[in-house]
Amino acid sequence: RMKFAPQSQSRETGRLLIVDDNDINRDILRRLLESHGHHVSEAGDGQQALDHLARERCDLILLDVVMPAMDGFEVLVRLKDSPRLRDIPVIMISALSEVDSVASCIKLGAEDYLSRPYNAVFLQARIGACLEKRRLREREIQHLEQIEIERRHVAPRGDLDRHEPALRRHRAAHRGPPARLRGRPLRPAARRRALAAP
Repeated sequence: RMKFAPQSQSRETGRLLIVDDNDINRDILRRLLESHGHHVSEAGDGQQALDHLARERCDLILLDVVMPAMDGFEVLVRLKDSPRLRDIPVIMISALSEVDSVASCIKLGAEDYLSRPYNAVFLQARIGACLEKRRLREREIQHLEQIEIERRHVAPRGDLDRHEPALRRHRAAHRGPPARLRGRPLRPAARRRALAAP
């Protein structure tokens, strides 16, 4: 009997979608994931999964390889062809006898795979790694977007011109005497005028 470990506060949690045509398999996986604090939705076939993703946000998809009508291959291809969905990580679910099929899914863009029966430790480790990678990617995108916003809202040229004298004085204060004072002595009055000049 599979034991569900209690949730740890340090674990990555997210919105997960299970796509599997077998009700019992979905129920086992859902209970295991919910015991780790994840919010879990289910889809009984590929089309239901695509319909759900059209309405709801999702952080990670657990996708069965073998399903009737639309199998895991076709669902994966449709996900990767969609600009809105292609960045959602996908973990393929398979029986041990379907490892060759899983390798093809990895080539198509799946993030990882899990085989049944599930190992609770491996399951949580792989899901946590996928979620952390997605969070890092989202933060990177937000950072790049912020840089672009700041670049587009730089001060107008007129503002820069108005502050240029102060900028020159600031630079001179950190650079030492003006170039015209270097290398030749000046009389005291001339020295005072040169130092006072912006």
